Amino acid sequence: MLTAHESAILAFEEKWIDQPLAGREMAVQRVLGMKHTQYLQALHRLLDREDAIAANPQLLYRLRDRRDRRMRERATRLMRSDA
Repeated sequence: MLTAHESAILAFEEKWIDQPLAGREMAVQRVLGMKHTQYLQALHRLLDREDAIAANPQLLYRLRDRRDRRMRERATRLMRSDA
């Protein structure tokens, strides 16, 4: 089960997902009371948790797709640089 703070992180991300990074960093501090890096770490820990997926499947699947795409792109770049 998600804590109130974890639920707040997901609610924040749902609202801010497509907003510019600069405004988002300040909002994380103001709304959640945490540093942006702490926020990202907490958010990424939630991505594979079943209770988080159950709480907001659309958001979590979207975030997981983004994460997986970035990982594939990074792997492709690394493979090209090794060649």
